[in-house]
Amino acid sequence: MRQDRPAWEPRHPRLAHDVHAAGERTIQTGWLTALGLVAGLCTSLSFVPQVLKAWREGDTAAISKRMYVSSLIAYGLWIVHGLMITSVPVILFNGVNVVLAGIILALKLRGLKATEAH
Repeated sequence: MRQDRPAWEPRHPRLAHDVHAAGERTIQTGWLTALGLVAGLCTSLSFVPQVLKAWREGDTAAISKRMYVSSLIAYGLWIVHGLMITSVPVILFNGVNVVLAGIILALKLRGLKATEAH
């Protein structure tokens, strides 16, 4: 490995995710971003049926509070990671996931309060 290379310069210039010294992204980076957008969209859309079911029926008994709390923490960490690597798909869809998982958790907590009140 060359020692005269600045720390910010890619170590492996042929990798698709590298940014060249002038800050220009390769054409392949566009494909990686598109892939990330599609993957993130699929992941976020997977929450929608759960949100709709919990919202319409109000039945959240089978929903794990701990799982959604840990998911919210994980999505928050992914957002921080996305900000650090400046990845729009990671930031965008983990933000969407925080909102959707937050709705489910809020519905779960509301259901717990209603159960305790009776």
